[in-house]
Amino acid sequence: MWNMRIYVPLTSQDLSAAQISPRKCFAVDQALIDLYEHTDWAGEEEMAELALTLTSLESFLQGSGAEPRMVASADVPSSQLEGGAEPGEYDLTAPVEWADVPCLHLDEGDGLELCERLRGFDLE
Repeated sequence: MWNMRIYVPLTSQDLSAAQISPRKCFAVDQALIDLYEHTDWAGEEEMAELALTLTSLESFLQGSGAEPRMVASADVPSSQLEGGAEPGEYDLTAPVEWADVPCLHLDEGDGLELCERLRGFDLE
């Protein structure tokens, strides 16, 4: 078993919870790498940014529209993940401890203005 860096969409209610509950998340996996292997930007950092962006979009789609997008980066055992339908998509099968979250990402400043404009579009 090995650890995997995942990106988990959050809501404001998650921030006061004892743990992050199981849900859809994203990670840089071989399927995601293979999808972009013929691009000029398919480096490790760019792939992590792509996974973060996918998760941020998921956060936006799940959110109430009144809060900024929030994403937790977490390191979890691969045994706590089940592959999803799309490259880089996983179902988290166990709660994540906050101690396993080295970073939180959220919109601020100019990002909030962009999110407000995006909320006016129908993404479906």
